[in-house]
Amino acid sequence: MTRGRELNAPDQARFAAAGYPTIELPLTGIRILRENLANAPQLATSEWLLFTSQAPVKATLAQFKPAEPPKIAVIGPKTAAAVAAAGYQVSFVGQESKAALVRDFQQQFPQAGRIFYPKSQLADDYIETHLANVTSVIAYENYLPPASLAQLPRLLQQPLAGIYLTSPSAWQRIRPFVTTQPLLAIGPTTQQAIAAEGFSSQLVTEFLATS
Repeated sequence: MTRGRELNAPDQARFAAAGYPTIELPLTGIRILRENLANAPQLATSEWLLFTSQAPVKATLAQFKPAEPPKIAVIGPKTAAAVAAAGYQVSFVGQESKAALVRDFQQQFPQAGRIFYPKSQLADDYIETHLANVTSVIAYENYLPPASLAQLPRLLQQPLAGIYLTSPSAWQRIRPFVTTQPLLAIGPTTQQAIAAEGFSSQLVTEFLATS
């Protein structure tokens, strides 16, 4: 499992239920840039917050008092759960890809107004390009923990039922070390990033359904 350890519990439970023990090796470290959020005036004037990751949820919502936040849109149930755990309601849950989120959000909220989008330094500009009135801010840095890099070659020499990848950035970091190990993708965006490098993968939902 390649996510940060604090994010793995739900997926660990799913793998365990299917009979697969898990090994954690985070390929993604998160460094929250609170100063960037504090210095973003658009955060207080937007009608919507848009989260495509769990990572910036807590720090972004900490800028509000409970009665003040705008409407909140997210990608996927895990990000929705992170918002709920912070004590806030989600008004829109999109599918696990930016393209699907943009399509469905535009259909449901054609006059959404101003949208604030906290993202990582690795994120592309798909949201800003395809939705109107979006202000994005680099709210967190996504980096490869040095300790994980040191352990990676030895770990991949073990027999593995699969390497579970939860983002294109995790795939890019592990790509130089992958040979023939089975790859499991959290969703279509990660699966497409893997395919772009000439590798095949299976969606984790399909893998678990046939296990």
